Amino acid sequence: MEFIITAVVLIGFAMLMRPMAILSANIERARYVDQELRVYPVAADVVIYKGALVGLHPATGLLKPYEPPDVFIGVAYEACSNSGGAASAVSCTVQTIGDFELPLAGITDAHSGLPVFATADDALSLAGHPDAFVGRIVNKAIANVAVVRLRRLGERIGAGESGALEYVYRGGPVAPTGAVAGNAPVGDFQAFSILGLGATYDQAVGGVSLAFDAVAEVAQGSIETPLVLQVNKGMSLEVDINAESIGDDAALDIDVGFVNVLDATTRANLDDATATRIVTFHIDGASANINLQSDDNVTDVAPVDTGVDNATAQGATKRLHLIVRPNGKCEGYIDGARVNEETVFSVGAAAGVFAAFINMEKTNNDTTGEVVAKFIRAAGARG
Repeated sequence: MEFIITAVVLIGFAMLMRPMAILSANIERARYVDQELRVYPVAADVVIYKGALVGLHPATGLLKPYEPPDVFIGVAYEACSNSGGAASAVSCTVQTIGDFELPLAGITDAHSGLPVFATADDALSLAGHPDAFVGRIVNKAIANVAVVRLRRLGERIGAGESGALEYVYRGGPVAPTGAVAGNAPVGDFQAFSILGLGATYDQAVGGVSLAFDAVAEVAQGSIETPLVLQVNKGMSLEVDINAESIGDDAALDIDVGFVNVLDATTRANLDDATATRIVTFHIDGASANINLQSDDNVTDVAPVDTGVDNATAQGATKRLHLIVRPNGKCEGYIDGARVNEETVFSVGAAAGVFAAFINMEKTNNDTTGEVVAKFIRAAGARG
């Protein structure tokens, strides 16, 4: 009897491990012998010139003339016009590997081996956003022209090298900040809390949680980078987030974005006048609306409804994606779709450092609240 039971268990295990589909005929797999050229769909209403540095838009994945913080992909092999055209209406062939002569102001022989970053479709810099990483200098060709070996597909710049900064939390256990006040690491980020329940690990979802209990008090919880990201190199923030509880009162505020001042005062009240330059996705307590807002110290754009609502069901995450261009203009995306494109959001083009953050705050109120993030990535450069 024991033998029969063992045999049944082994057979059942083997069936579970068996592939879901098994080939019953030969298949000819397409193989790309040449690794240099690849074809990409082009973004809407753009023109790409032959020889331009090109990248993939970080939210849509479509090809366009390079602008930080797009994802650099290569050098345009051909001219492609999609002027007035819809997204993906045309495609463009791109050279993705090789050595190229590219413009680099002030290059010297001593720069050989250093990384370079795209700052436009015909300009390089020795410092930049990690997604702008083009490759490494082979040698100086002539004055202001470098021979650059393009980076391999998926190759990343070293952490902090040439000022490139990347902060990531990919889910998993975190050290709690404590229920009164404290701070603790969350991946490459730092969590801070003032009263409430602090930052903890939500095992059911597999992410970091910021939560408030039903105590009438001023409370705050945040997950943030240092104030080091320079707007003039472009900044990006991606968060898989779920506000599981949005409370019962507008005294609760939830924000995800960038700000130029982040201290005890602004964490407790992001509307404080000391935070003069800011862009955030914003949720008011007791409201499902996800809004987008900004202030560049000249024009204060009040929260605009994105038309996308938060879902409080556990694990019902939204991918919030903020892109800040070097000119300070901001783009917001939710689950890969642009929101509020008709509104100009900006943090201003003037030099200055920013922090990326998730922040939940409440004034003296007994409303509860909880935000859970399963993935966070902020990137930029020191300048």
